[in-house]
Amino acid sequence: MSMRSLARKAGVSPMTVSLALRNHPRISLAMRKKIWALADRLGHVPNPRLGELMNEVRRGRRPELHAVIGLIALYPGPDAAHYTPHLALSIRGARARAEELGYRIDDFWLGAPGMNPRRLRQILETRDIRGLLCIGAHEFDTPLPTELHPFAVVTLGMSIHTRVHRVTSSHHRDAYTLLQILRQRGYVRPGLITQPEWEMRADNGYTSAYLLFQDRVLGGTGFPVLRPPVFDEAAVGTWLKSYKPDVVIIHQPPVFFRAFEAMAADRRMKVPRDFGTVFLGVDPLSDNYAGMAQNHERIGICGLELLVGRMQQRAFGLPEVPKFESVEGTWVEGLTVRPR
Repeated sequence: MSMRSLARKAGVSPMTVSLALRNHPRISLAMRKKIWALADRLGHVPNPRLGELMNEVRRGRRPELHAVIGLIALYPGPDAAHYTPHLALSIRGARARAEELGYRIDDFWLGAPGMNPRRLRQILETRDIRGLLCIGAHEFDTPLPTELHPFAVVTLGMSIHTRVHRVTSSHHRDAYTLLQILRQRGYVRPGLITQPEWEMRADNGYTSAYLLFQDRVLGGTGFPVLRPPVFDEAAVGTWLKSYKPDVVIIHQPPVFFRAFEAMAADRRMKVPRDFGTVFLGVDPLSDNYAGMAQNHERIGICGLELLVGRMQQRAFGLPEVPKFESVEGTWVEGLTVRPR
């Protein structure tokens, strides 16, 4: 059935039908629901070729802001980037992409005075906000409040336990790429030091890639992964002495890097003369370090695009089969490994 025929059945103009099917807030929620139901009942299928053409037309002009997306973070304070600095990049990417697509992002903090999940749901429904971009939680394995389940939700990272659509770093592929680069540089005894909670937040992707590489490429070197929750000079020193890695891969906070550097200097070990050092997943706040940097801004962009797609398809509520998108990181050249 054509859009014009659908408009006649609904008793409205074709423009009203077009806007309603695109979930445009200029059309009342009641009318949108009426037209959606009528379209479903009469078997109206949008013309994808026409949709592509209209998208090309719209790209020729700056879109007007026509809808709001809620940004939520399950953190103890209103500024999630204070606890997890890289989130500032993800948020920046999401905001920029939202503006390009004609959306505005408004922030909501569940810890605000008088705020709770039920109150937040009432605010969102009153303002006709139907999509939520969740940038994660301070505590790993945090559930999304049930009051927010009816919305279209996309989360960034692995910290939210609830089965929703999510975008993350490509942890397994990033680690495997890093190991291949190190192999090309002549390293044959890589060792991995990771932080236990960060290992879970990476969905064990770094560790699994490391163990797989050991088995398939290095012939099973038998290096155990070192998992100190905080820097432990005795444990790290014993591990280095026992296994003698020729390159150390670190997935730890920046404070760990500084302590590791100080320990190496005290023991008169020199990088990369005695062993190389690279980082996984987080910048050590030093231009000298080599490793894989996560593309946090692109993660925010992809999360926003995935959410907008769910909203435009009226896919609200928890998905039966969640989508999982991953964004590859980038190798960063540095002075802590052998040159190419």
